[in-house]
Amino acid sequence: MVLIGITLGATGLVLGVGVLFLLGLLLLVGGLMFHLLAKETV
Repeated sequence: MVLIGITLGATGLVLGVGVLFLLGLLLLVGGLMFHLLAKETV
């Protein structure tokens, strides 16, 4: 039972970190795209 809990906890941690990383990456790319688009329109 303890091993199952540890495995689930580790999986949740990895998933959480992965999701946060992907969100950060998306925000970074979105910000860069927005910056480039804004620069071209002005």
